[in-house]
Amino acid sequence: MRGLYRGILLALLALIVGSSESVMGQANSQYSARRSQSVRLIWRQRMGRHTLKATQGARYSRHLGIRYSNNDVTPTVTWVTDAHEKLYEKDRGKAAIYYHVRSEDGTLSGWIWRGYLRPAQRTTKAIPQSEPLQSIQTAIHQETRQGYVSPVNALAIPVMTLFPGTHFDQQLYRAADTYLSIDDGPDAMGYDPRTADGREQLAYLLRQSGATPRTFICIVFKAKTPTSPESLNAALTKVGYGISKRASFKGWSIGGSVLSADSDLEGSGPGTGMIFLVPKT
Repeated sequence: MRGLYRGILLALLALIVGSSESVMGQANSQYSARRSQSVRLIWRQRMGRHTLKATQGARYSRHLGIRYSNNDVTPTVTWVTDAHEKLYEKDRGKAAIYYHVRSEDGTLSGWIWRGYLRPAQRTTKAIPQSEPLQSIQTAIHQETRQGYVSPVNALAIPVMTLFPGTHFDQQLYRAADTYLSIDDGPDAMGYDPRTADGREQLAYLLRQSGATPRTFICIVFKAKTPTSPESLNAALTKVGYGISKRASFKGWSIGGSVLSADSDLEGSGPGTGMIFLVPKT
């Protein structure tokens, strides 16, 4: 009987040790100090937006130390580029270029060797846009000539283009941009367009910016990736302003802005946006 107990104990011990080795093996497959030390950064720069797919290789942290995932695990993900870097591979004596990519929904990011990336074939329905918003350029030009230099926030333009046929109003834009500069945020300041107090405060904000509309619509939203039209579309749809609804504002005046959290090459924070719409007279 004592021999039986000893056999069971040894079996359990072997199982525990084997499990520990398996867990350690999985951990080592994710992080590799040797891989991180085998490369040297030559340069890292931002780059334009390209939509790509990857089914081979893997996705890493910026110095390749952490392997986030093999690309065959995410074959259907569409990657969007925003930066690239050149690494010198010490063992091979060669250089390689990696692209920093994000998934379109903003949930995944990392660096992938460009040799594994292929152009994505766009199959999704295009989001109607009112590009170019010539009225934005006209307004900026007019204000610059008057000595008031107030360029439109670059993040504001993509979201306004999602309202086809609208006309840009600099005063409405300024009101929204002023609101978003308040550190305490929408809920703390009470600018809720669904309440009477909120609309009264919003009307005061409009007057302070030089706009005095009798009626207006105010849209407040949060986008996971403010630089992505798809993410902006999803954010506006979530608060009740889908593609067909936005198309109904043709001829209206629009002014809106988006404020994004500070970001680096490893990812981008979510963005808070506000849109003012005033009916055509």
